[in-house]
Amino acid sequence: MNGKRYTETVIEAAWRYLLINMCEGKDVTSAAIVARCPGVPPERVRVGFKRRLASWICDVRRLAFQRARKTLQFQGGWSPSLGGRTGRGLGQAYPQ
Repeated sequence: MNGKRYTETVIEAAWRYLLINMCEGKDVTSAAIVARCPGVPPERVRVGFKRRLASWICDVRRLAFQRARKTLQFQGGWSPSLGGRTGRGLGQAYPQ
């Protein structure tokens, strides 16, 4: 395995380790993450995690938007041609 492929594989494994532990409610230190990446400079680990975190945040936002849109469509208040909410169903979607 070449150096770049090894680096990406090790960082990906550390990323998955972090996500699994977060889902289980466990705290993981940055030192524990770096320790899981032998032979990879800490700066490279940081850059790899930053890229993965940005991608993960985009995915979460996209899923949240899709859920909100489905909810509004179900309530009869979504109009794609208007780019969002219409006046219908406001009482259901936004209780006061």
